Amino acid sequence: MCTGADPEPNGQANGATGTNGGHAGFVGIETRQNPHPSASRNPYGHDAGVTDFLSNVSRFKIIESTLREGEQFANAFFDTAKKIEIAKALDDFGVDYIELTSPCASEQSRADCEAICKLGLKAKILTHIRCHMDDARIAVETGVDGVDVVIGTSSYLREHSHGKDMTYIKNAAIEVIEFVKSKGIEIRFSSEDSFRSDLVDLLSIYSAVDKVGVNRVGIADTVGCASPRQVYELVRVLRGVVGCDIETHFHNDTGCAIANAFCALEAGATHIDTSVLGIGERNGITPLGGLMARMMVADRDYVKSKYKLEKLKEIEDLVAEAVEVNIPFNNYITGFCAFTHKAGIHAKAILNNPSTYEIINPADFGMTRYVHFASRLTGWNAIKSRAQQLKLEMTDAQYKECTAKIKAMADIRPIAVDDADSIIRAYHRNLKSGENKPLLDLTAEEQAAFAAKEKELLQAQAAGLANKLVGYGRASSAHLSASNLDLIRNIVFILFILRYTRKTFYSIRGYGIFGSIRNVYISLRLFCYSIFLRVPGVRGQVDKQVSTAITKLESKLVNSGPDVTRYLTLPKEGWSPEQVRAELDKLAGLEHTRWEDGRVSGAVYHGGEDLLKLQAEAFGQFGVANPIHPDVFPGVRKMEAEVVAMVLALFNAPSDGAGVTTSGGTESILMACLAARQKAFLERGVTEPEMIIPDTAHAAFIKACNYFKIKLHRVPCPEPEFKVDVHAVRRLINPNTVLLVGSAPNFPHGIVDDIPALSHLATKYKIPLHVDCCLGSFVIAHLKKAGFPSPYEEEGGFDFRQPGVTSISVDTHKYGFAPKGNSVLIYRNKSYRNNQYFIYPDWSGGVYASPSVAGSRPGALIAGCWASLMSVGETGYINSCTDIINAAQKFETAVRTDATISLHMEVIGNPIVSVIAFRSKNGAIDTYDIADDLSAKGWHLNALQSPPAIHCAFTIPTAKAVDQLIADLIEVIGKELEKAEQRKREGKSYILNRGDTSALYGVAGSIPDKSIVSRLAEGFLDTLYKA
Repeated sequence: MCTGADPEPNGQANGATGTNGGHAGFVGIETRQNPHPSASRNPYGHDAGVTDFLSNVSRFKIIESTLREGEQFANAFFDTAKKIEIAKALDDFGVDYIELTSPCASEQSRADCEAICKLGLKAKILTHIRCHMDDARIAVETGVDGVDVVIGTSSYLREHSHGKDMTYIKNAAIEVIEFVKSKGIEIRFSSEDSFRSDLVDLLSIYSAVDKVGVNRVGIADTVGCASPRQVYELVRVLRGVVGCDIETHFHNDTGCAIANAFCALEAGATHIDTSVLGIGERNGITPLGGLMARMMVADRDYVKSKYKLEKLKEIEDLVAEAVEVNIPFNNYITGFCAFTHKAGIHAKAILNNPSTYEIINPADFGMTRYVHFASRLTGWNAIKSRAQQLKLEMTDAQYKECTAKIKAMADIRPIAVDDADSIIRAYHRNLKSGENKPLLDLTAEEQAAFAAKEKELLQAQAAGLANKLVGYGRASSAHLSASNLDLIRNIVFILFILRYTRKTFYSIRGYGIFGSIRNVYISLRLFCYSIFLRVPGVRGQVDKQVSTAITKLESKLVNSGPDVTRYLTLPKEGWSPEQVRAELDKLAGLEHTRWEDGRVSGAVYHGGEDLLKLQAEAFGQFGVANPIHPDVFPGVRKMEAEVVAMVLALFNAPSDGAGVTTSGGTESILMACLAARQKAFLERGVTEPEMIIPDTAHAAFIKACNYFKIKLHRVPCPEPEFKVDVHAVRRLINPNTVLLVGSAPNFPHGIVDDIPALSHLATKYKIPLHVDCCLGSFVIAHLKKAGFPSPYEEEGGFDFRQPGVTSISVDTHKYGFAPKGNSVLIYRNKSYRNNQYFIYPDWSGGVYASPSVAGSRPGALIAGCWASLMSVGETGYINSCTDIINAAQKFETAVRTDATISLHMEVIGNPIVSVIAFRSKNGAIDTYDIADDLSAKGWHLNALQSPPAIHCAFTIPTAKAVDQLIADLIEVIGKELEKAEQRKREGKSYILNRGDTSALYGVAGSIPDKSIVSRLAEGFLDTLYKA
């Protein structure tokens, strides 16, 4: 019931936007301040004293489940901050309980649960878990006030979900309840799918848990099949079986959630589960606002005393925004039309006494009623009230005549509040002046037509023939408006069709018809495999295997043993320098692959003791230096600029060439992609950028596309050359293409792409071309001076001598021998480089400008890089190039010509720099088995895929061990041939207990869906941070 004073006119509006002022024909109308029906009597309920639970609903409690059931809503994603904001809002509203997602659902769910428990809210915090001891143990550790335990009891769920019988369910429930109660925590036990469960089973399990002291039992209409009558009967029976409280949870699939909740309270239930706006699985559950509306009619005083009803709209707006939905126009209490009255008869009654057509007082919720007075249905009482608001006094007859004019206009077209107000004011002005000026701004012809229709309307009204009203016009104007809307709609539709037709055309042109079909097939195949891997039996087996692999990985990477001490907190007192040095020596001496002996591909490119000492000295001198403060550390600025200049010179940059230093090849590539994207946007307005790269290009380009929302096209590098297919690149170029990419050389196979051909395309289509020289760096730059063939020298080279090359990434920490964390990105000119800058002049901390991703950067690394370049010098780099290339060519020759190796292995493509990739030739032996055998002999080479292969990036240390690598390769090939022969004799076609590389690439990697490999990689990354 609604009692008390009505709100002031034109107060806070109801509706999803918080205002109705912008909607045609709506305005707050002042109503008489008559009270709603008395709170002491409910005209629709039962009288007090009825010996039943009917209408005895004033002691209900709300378990608010937006942060549990609501998370199951299709659109829902609540981060920690949003969960806390919603929890605080619900607590301020006054709910009794806030239910959270199970902490067992994910690590983030557990952290969120703990964070909300620490807020100190008045509402009790509950979490929802399965009826399982493992879940219970985790739940009680989060700090919750209560635990809600649930398990399916219907035959559907027992057979198709958990597969347990009622005896198991009863025993498990008792075990969990006793455990949780021993922790002093409130507990509820609920069946799932209660209304499709056997009644005897239900009452048996509820009786059993009641006897062990459960705080509440729960009934859940999980599929929304129950009717109010069924709810009343079940709860009424249960009320006679248990002495504890009864909680109910109703889904809204058949539209009965609110009615069912109210019937449950009438039958003796004590707690109702709700969610804001009713969001939840499928159609959701009992909405908080809907329950409030129902309960206000049942016991207004109790509801008002317990809940801050004026906060309801704020909460619904908060959740609606979080899940990206609009509040429905007919939403309980806060919907746009919840307290809006349009019909003339309704309006008259509402103006006299709001309770005639309202059972809920909008003022109780901080809302305002509205009377719609700008329509053909409006009555003269509404116009009279509006005119009085405008302080325009007239007689009743004049109000009626003015109303007729408004209705005449509204019969022709929709009119807004301003139109109606204009007619009222103009009519009143004409009355006072005795003139007959037009009521609206109409042409002479329109005014004459309006006057004729107005006269006809007044005659019909006087004769009681209002049903003979005919339409009048601004027909041509209305028709024109409709035509304009149709035209706009058609234009938008055509543009939509053109946009996607254009995309489809470029895709088919780029990949061809069969290639496009193949892409669709691959997508469908990946989807099917992903579904298959989520099948319960398969998923469990996969989870088990992945867990085993990660455990094995941890045992390999995480040092353990009695002599290993872990430091997980700061020491109470700082260590002495001697203690620190001793521990550092110990860490440096941990067992590892011997890069010092040249058994590692890449990784350590120089390792000379003298150079390492020099770098350490540079570190010591510039340990506190930061390039962001060039006035404080001018030496670092000078060294950085000189490093860039040296690299520009090596790659034949024009006089206005420019560059930056970065933390490594990945950052250099990211910045090159960002600069290309920004350049295309600023110069060509490209908003959906695309990039074309060879299939063998470094994964950092894929990372850049992921970070910067660039559509990626990967072009195959067909055998036998394994160079990018330039014709395929050309077909994929379209107006959205912002960057072409070539490698010199690529990481997998050491092949240099056809840079001159790519440069021709870049020049022809005016698209930037980036050459990735991160790996080749100072070796490829010195090939010619060291007496080796330099790639594409006769065609102009691979660097800035090619007119289409706009940027090059060069890792100085590889074959430049600088300390790790050094790379250089160079551009053809300064204006291109400026596209990667970030400048923000309006920051309160001052003008902020950064050349790359990082803000502060270690000046010590720049000093180490500069010292390395100056120490080695051109002669040193030429000599190093000679040693490295000679070793690489020696190994390549062995693979191609050695009697044992060449029979079973082959070199991929024609590498001319420092990387040699090789693979199994005839299938007699497996490439990955060779990789595992070499690992067992202490080598750390790189395993490749698509195709399966191994590569070695030769360095100064590796060059000294090339003979041993060849000998070991011959030995392991012989070993694998013996194994193959033995399997053949034993009739076996596969190998048990394969090595790590074979397991990762040969088995898991053979599945089209790479989610298993991704999980293993994720486990590897997690392990890196395990102390």
